[in-house]
Amino acid sequence: MNSKAWWIWPEHPERLLNRYAQYRREFQVEKIPERLVIHITADQQYQLWVNGRYVARGPARGYASHWPYDTIDLAPFLVVGANALSVLAHNPGVGTFQYQHHKAAGLLIWPEDDAWAELLTTNATWRCRIDPSHAVDTPELSLQLSWQEHVDLRSDDRRWITDSAFDSTGWGTPRTSRPMGAPPWHALEPRGLPMLTDTVMAYREACFDVQGDEAQGLEPFVKKHPTAQYLREVEGLCWTSATPAATVGDALVLHTPAVKAQRFYAVSVDMGQPTVGTPLLEIQGATAGQRVDVLFCEAIKDDGTPVIVGPADNHCIVGLAMRLTLAGEQGQDRFEAFQIIGHRYAVVVVRGEAKPMTLRLAVRETVYPLQVEGRFETDNQTINDIHRICVRAQRVCMLDSYVDTPWREQAQWWGDARVTTANTFHLANDPRLLRRGIRQIGDPDQELPNGLSYGHAPTIAHGCVLPDFSLIWMLTLYDDYAQTGEPTMYLEQRDRLQRMLGYFTTVGEGVGENGLLRYDPRYWLFLDWADKLPRQGTPTLLNLWYLQALERLAELAQAAGLPDDARRYGALRRQTLKAVDALLWNEKAGLYRDGLDDAGKPIEQYSVHNQTLAVLCGLRPQRQQDMLAQRILPYLRGQTQDGANPSSYWVTYVYTAAQQLGQAQAVLDHLVKHWQVMIPFGGTFEQFNVQLGHGSCTHAWSAHPIYHLAQILGGVTRLAPGWSRVSFEPLLTATQATRVNLRLPTPHGPITVAWQRTGDHAGGTLSLPPGIEATANVPGQAPATVTGTFDWSVELPGKSVDEITQAHG
Repeated sequence: MNSKAWWIWPEHPERLLNRYAQYRREFQVEKIPERLVIHITADQQYQLWVNGRYVARGPARGYASHWPYDTIDLAPFLVVGANALSVLAHNPGVGTFQYQHHKAAGLLIWPEDDAWAELLTTNATWRCRIDPSHAVDTPELSLQLSWQEHVDLRSDDRRWITDSAFDSTGWGTPRTSRPMGAPPWHALEPRGLPMLTDTVMAYREACFDVQGDEAQGLEPFVKKHPTAQYLREVEGLCWTSATPAATVGDALVLHTPAVKAQRFYAVSVDMGQPTVGTPLLEIQGATAGQRVDVLFCEAIKDDGTPVIVGPADNHCIVGLAMRLTLAGEQGQDRFEAFQIIGHRYAVVVVRGEAKPMTLRLAVRETVYPLQVEGRFETDNQTINDIHRICVRAQRVCMLDSYVDTPWREQAQWWGDARVTTANTFHLANDPRLLRRGIRQIGDPDQELPNGLSYGHAPTIAHGCVLPDFSLIWMLTLYDDYAQTGEPTMYLEQRDRLQRMLGYFTTVGEGVGENGLLRYDPRYWLFLDWADKLPRQGTPTLLNLWYLQALERLAELAQAAGLPDDARRYGALRRQTLKAVDALLWNEKAGLYRDGLDDAGKPIEQYSVHNQTLAVLCGLRPQRQQDMLAQRILPYLRGQTQDGANPSSYWVTYVYTAAQQLGQAQAVLDHLVKHWQVMIPFGGTFEQFNVQLGHGSCTHAWSAHPIYHLAQILGGVTRLAPGWSRVSFEPLLTATQATRVNLRLPTPHGPITVAWQRTGDHAGGTLSLPPGIEATANVPGQAPATVTGTFDWSVELPGKSVDEITQAHG
């Protein structure tokens, strides 16, 4: 605790709605030190510059009671003589899907070395002011995010950032000043994650443009909302190919034509792939007071129309846009957004009478700096492209937490996070986002009195309590153990887990009179985006998730040296399984029904989901081939059937079950068919039949081909915690590939695979680091346990490869 460091803010907290605060600290440096480490945080976020150079943004999302701070070395940014530290901080004044607001805001800085304390510790002597350029009363970016930025650059030329000689004597000093440790920030904690990247990336090309008349007589909401006004104006207009633009340095340079009064000109630009970060604009040739709107989206239709929907036309109130009023006569307008925007395309709209202008457009990408070691490559370009877009979706859904999509939401949904965790572990051995997310979902600040947690966190979304995501949280305790081989998170979260289990073991809470988990109308039972999946009465899928969680917890407890815990979980599982088999299994059909209705009557519907999870739970092993033949395989082959069909998210579990039952080729066929349509979008869809503009085109919960391709074609599947044991069984007869290279990171080092098929012969090499053994199962050879380097060569048995290929079309 630093008793000299104070939280500072330029005004009283009663005025916090969508407020931006500017801070400036000037100091002299006689000799540049080897290190000048500061700790910095703000509620809610900050951007930091030193001598006009961008340094960082933060902090990571967290809870006020133990708010996170960042540690940054300023030495690389210093110069001998006069130096200036500049900070822009923002507080939304409301809670969002990643922030809980406590009617408080502030900036807090303190140096690690006391010798710098007088100069760099925030206190009542700092110069600060409320940003005069940012409008307060702006529309939402979306239901889940903060506010749009509407900025008048005539009020702020940003020299306070770029000019070390800027005179801030006209600024005020803090009106709110509270010592470190004052509520709501009772305690602080290190960020626990690396800082986000800050690479400036140019848009790649100009796509389409259009001109039209500005709408007149607009009602106040439309006039104020860039997206609503734009949609009113472009309706019925035809987009045409834009004049090519060139990349110069780290920006795309556009030249916009002259625009007459009461007209507009709009042009779309493409990043070439999904991105997430803060847009940057430089504009030359503007007239003072000239207005420019920028709108952001994920897709453009074939006719050139950007896929932008109105805020009133979608339940998430999406309006990803910003509005700039230019200084013009004062020289070049420069602006970097504060809010992080996920998108691929930007639409720049120049409004009203305007001279020709030159625009430089770029984005400072702000993603988790994952050190990617995993590699996957085949001789099939479509499969390579599928893997590529999955990796890109994964990267832009990794910020200061796993997020569902960077586009409209950026929320840490835990059902999504479980899948993206598995993706991560096939790219890098990095459990930090998983562990931090486990802690945030389980945090007391996000705990209900009955033990449940919210489905994403931190959040103020009280309609987002999902009992099934609480079960998935339990499973991620095991997922961490499976990756690391250490039951650390179980031991750390054991007390929280017991309180959560209280909901699932209490009749009248999560349990019905029949002894099974019931639908609780107080909460959102998600399960999957599947219309026909019953969520009433006693849902089978909820109970199967519970069975799997109890099984994994028993294994975890045993590994943690807590046999009493393991026995308790085992007893709960046996008790629940007895009721599941008595009430939810249909012996005649050889399938698990979808559940019981509110009156306790069986729902004679047999969804793919329940047969899949039954296989993954190891239930009815003698009947699993029936489940495969009646539900799982027909689904993978595209045959119409009763019941719900899994989404692009939930199908990962179907793929895993089918692979276990020897249907790797059927999985690969389904995967290629459904993911190849996503390739042009550069990311992976929220749902298979995504409605553009309403569902996300960049959703990492459907980036799981990253690991399914590694398992099917690379042949490597983890069998034991910590990757101490794996199986090696590549699909050598795959109709889509005859050559595969895989590099798979593990806690022991990388596993590498290379194989090639020529005619009916296949051969290759599996290389294992010390500490890993593999059960190798290649056609024509007896299963063998191998370590180190395993070279193999086989003649493929049975039908020739040509016959197999012909049979699969």
